[in-house]
Amino acid sequence: ATDVIFPGGSMELVAELYKDNIQTEYYNHLVAEQVQQHVRHFTRRFPRSTVQVFEVGAGTGGTTAYILESLAATASRIRYLYTDIGAVFVKAAEPQFGTRYPFTEFAAYDIERAPAAQGFEPHSMDVVVASNVLHTTRRMEVTLDQCRALLKPGGILVINELTQRLDYNTLTFGLTPGWWLYEDEETRISGSPLLCPQQWRKSLCAAGFDDAELHGLTGVAEDDHAQCVIVARAAQP
Repeated sequence: ATDVIFPGGSMELVAELYKDNIQTEYYNHLVAEQVQQHVRHFTRRFPRSTVQVFEVGAGTGGTTAYILESLAATASRIRYLYTDIGAVFVKAAEPQFGTRYPFTEFAAYDIERAPAAQGFEPHSMDVVVASNVLHTTRRMEVTLDQCRALLKPGGILVINELTQRLDYNTLTFGLTPGWWLYEDEETRISGSPLLCPQQWRKSLCAAGFDDAELHGLTGVAEDDHAQCVIVARAAQP
């Protein structure tokens, strides 16, 4: 299935799911707005400091493009780390974003492993962004602990994820091995790697996050959201 969906490692057949897609654009804008708001608050509060934003599982850069554009006005105050477990994605992203946004750095990174073991200072980031990636990890408890290990106390985690099991996704990306990597069925929506909003709140609280906010379609009840942007703050020690 992976060879069919991504022939020769190409993203061409699924590119429209990530770009020029109304639903994808809506949630990417939400992510960018949340990151931008936190960066603005940080730069006003700490006028001599640089804000560090760390994106995990950046993939093809579909969400990254929106975030970097929103941060361009404060380029001199930003350090943006573009990371993915796949070195091929990181290598492809550097010419795409590196010249236009020189405050961006690129590195391979596995969110299921500790920051120090991968060359990054623990508790040094102000924002961690994870768009449509955390559900592909084995145990959400471990994954969120490692997200927390990246963040300074008071830093924010911005998550963009599907929050309902949809047949469309099961019959497409459900054909790939990564969809079924999870080992903690009790934490996920039955028959999928996804978490519903209440499962996200519970998991984030257990991992040392508080003030979790859910952003999605206006006027939709929390439990009815098919996709959400969730913003949670790393609790003070």
